[in-house]
Amino acid sequence: MKNKHGAVFLLVICLLVSVWVPAFADNGTFQYANYSGGDGIILTDYSGPGGELVIPAEYNGKQVVAVGNLGENKSVTKVTVPEGVTHLIGSFQNMSALKEVVLPNSLKEIWSFTFSNTGLTALSLPRGVTTLILDAICNNANLKSISIPASCEVIPTAAIHSNPALQLFSIDPGNPNWTTTANGTLLMHKATHEVVSCAGGAVPKVLTVPDEVKALRSFSLSGCPSLETLILPESINSMDGDVVLNCPQLKTVYAKAASFDLPPYAFYQISGQVTVYCNRSSDMEDPTDFTVKPYVSGMEKTNLSQATAEGEVVTSPKSSSVKSSGTDSVTSDSEVTTGAVLSTETATTDCNNAPEAVANLDVQASGNVEEQTPKSYYGWWIGGTVCVFLLAAGVTLVVLKKKGKIQLKKKT
Repeated sequence: MKNKHGAVFLLVICLLVSVWVPAFADNGTFQYANYSGGDGIILTDYSGPGGELVIPAEYNGKQVVAVGNLGENKSVTKVTVPEGVTHLIGSFQNMSALKEVVLPNSLKEIWSFTFSNTGLTALSLPRGVTTLILDAICNNANLKSISIPASCEVIPTAAIHSNPALQLFSIDPGNPNWTTTANGTLLMHKATHEVVSCAGGAVPKVLTVPDEVKALRSFSLSGCPSLETLILPESINSMDGDVVLNCPQLKTVYAKAASFDLPPYAFYQISGQVTVYCNRSSDMEDPTDFTVKPYVSGMEKTNLSQATAEGEVVTSPKSSSVKSSGTDSVTSDSEVTTGAVLSTETATTDCNNAPEAVANLDVQASGNVEEQTPKSYYGWWIGGTVCVFLLAAGVTLVVLKKKGKIQLKKKT
């Protein structure tokens, strides 16, 4: 019996050693385990110096076929992954100093958080990659471009998101599955016309989603720091609550569909600041963190034009020079009226500041009169007054002399 128990114990030890043992690299150490996805091993938990890390293709006579989480090393700046590796599984998560990765053409799948919170500015996926998993490329503050090869088939919703500096999706022309729309800012599936991601750093203040788009999937508009107004086409009749995330400037959504549905928590991250103009569906619940108003065809153009015009009046640094031009008299009058209305509103709605507001109106009125009166008129008026005064004085002296009221002394 003792020999039997000893044999079992030895077998357990052997299994543990085969599952998890350290692998020594040229410039550090890894942990590794047998990879359940096939023959070979997966490397994890790297410890070693910073700088460039070259992952070994083999260890202990076994091929490296996958790279797991390398321990969030903060000093590694470059990683070279060897041919033969087919899976990256959370490999470079939180490696904030990482500036460059060299990936093999053998790579097939990129799993969750592989490229998350890194220092990468560009990411080129090699030919051979077929699949991205949820959260594969996310939360990279400096990532500006992503290249997608012709082989890439599966990019699920929320696989690429929250990369606020992203400017460009570069898609191989031979890719039969993926394309971009809206001036290259939206990543869309060719067959379903569903948008799954965006180049957040390139999304403008006003984003007009093209008519060809049929749906916006979860996290598809995530990490758009400039987005203020979203205009949806008639082809989109609903939107999930987690479509728009990390868009702190968003104020207005226009939905043109005949019937539009939104969950009550659709804009929970920016609660209270979003107004949605839409034809509300009968199934739409009362919103908890946004305001709903009726949509009227074409109102987005009118509202945006008015906002632009008002912005120009408010921010114009030299409005007085426009007022003095005769050819711009109509524009000038409208600007003066707009200013008076704004000031009057302040005076009537804020009783505590009423005296100051009225004083401001007086200053505005006197300023307008001065601008409309040419300064040269004042010189003529003063000169004419002096001349009239002198002439009147001379006539008075002559009349008084003739009547003997005054006598001029003669020289002796």
